[in-house]
Order: sequence, then structure tokens, then C-alpha cells
Amino acid sequence: MKLSARNQWSGFVESVTDGVVTSEVTVRLSEQQLIVATVTTGSVRRLGLEAGAPVTAIVKASSVIVGAGPAGRTSARNQLTGPVSRIERGAVQGVVTLSCGDGIEVTSTLTLGSLDSLGLQEGDQATALIKASHVLLAVDA
Repeated sequence: MKLSARNQWSGFVESVTDGVVTSEVTVRLSEQQLIVATVTTGSVRRLGLEAGAPVTAIVKASSVIVGAGPAGRTSARNQLTGPVSRIERGAVQGVVTLSCGDGIEVTSTLTLGSLDSLGLQEGDQATALIKASHVLLAVDA
């Protein structure tokens, strides 16, 4: 299956915290990087998500918020920090890509106004903020 979502990271389920309606799934992307997803408990069962299971975490670039420098305290469960590796400017929107270590890249789309107000340049440290509810999980069928 091919997807239009730019952020697709392979990993393994590290843990699942079951809830009545939703569950929290922690995915290890690399030695240093984790990402947390909240999905329905039914989806956890249907996908067979348990510790050690291979999984792909998927996030649309438009769901990634970028902050200049370290993010500090926010409600976003996922904060991936690294240098800006690429900035692309379009007519209306821009694309910012961060290299967050261990081969993990995070791409965000944002308005040109937001891009300009951040003042980011390639090489600057930035943080990608991703709500756990914006992380989709996929497994091979």
C-alpha cells in the first residue's frame, strides 16, 4: 500500500496501555526515538498490537506542528527534536523537514506566514510536536 502521508516510520510496539474505549500504544522507532499513538481498543485487537509486534506509525505532514528550538512543556505527547535539514517554499505553504537522529526525519507543512514568523534556517534546532491522536498505526496484512 502506498500512502500520501510523508511521515511513515517503521518500528516495534514497545507497550500497550488498554483502555475501555481507546488505548495508548508506544512504538519504538529506534534506539533513541519513541512515538505514542492513541487508537481505539478495538483497533488494537484487530491489528494484533502487542509488545514486539512490527508496526508503521503514520502522520500527515499537516498534523505536525513545528517550534523553533526545544518545545518546553506542551500537551503534545510526541516531541521530536533535531536540526532543520530542508526548507521548501511554495506559493502558499512551506515544507520543513527535521532530522531527528537514527535516520528519523519528520516533515511538516505550514503556511508561509508561520514559516516566516519562525525564522528557521537549515541547520537550526527545531521540535516537531505531534498529538498522540494524530498518529495512525498500520500493520502488514
